[in-house]
Amino acid sequence: QIPTIKIDHNFTENSRLSFYWNYTGTNRVSSNDSLPAPITAERIQAVYAHTVRLNFDHAVTPTLLLHLGSGYLRYMNPDSSPDSVLHYDAAGILGFTGAPQNGFPQINGISNGNFGGYSVIGMGPANANKYYSDKWTSVASATWVHSNHTFKLGGELKIDSWEDINSRGSDGILNFSSAETGLP
Repeated sequence: QIPTIKIDHNFTENSRLSFYWNYTGTNRVSSNDSLPAPITAERIQAVYAHTVRLNFDHAVTPTLLLHLGSGYLRYMNPDSSPDSVLHYDAAGILGFTGAPQNGFPQINGISNGNFGGYSVIGMGPANANKYYSDKWTSVASATWVHSNHTFKLGGELKIDSWEDINSRGSDGILNFSSAETGLP
């Protein structure tokens, strides 16, 4: 889904305003193990981005142009377990207490199998991250044409930020290994 809106408006023959908005969205499931909630380790990725831009152009004189613009982009790429896993009442249903956050615990099992190496078995929330990227830009410039010369003066501001809201492992992690339970 990529809906977009663009609007241009001329206030006068010397002044123009333009607006742009875009939304991009996609949903997918990764690491689908076909296990039911709350023991599934599947990860949900509902990726979206919003873009907004506003520009103003004004011809002060036939040889002097003023341009102002500002825009914002928010990109969100979550890599998280389903809500039915992250908000599972492990304390009330399983009696699993002591974790900073209530949800189904991650269960990891490592065994020395008969297949020529180690195998890893995992259940519960594999990930619980929400990644945000925010970009803001603003620009102001003036262009002056004089004779055979063009003079430009202006400035630009860019702010880039990255945020990782991560609660992975806060539901509790249980690790099992055959080294602790196997016969010598």
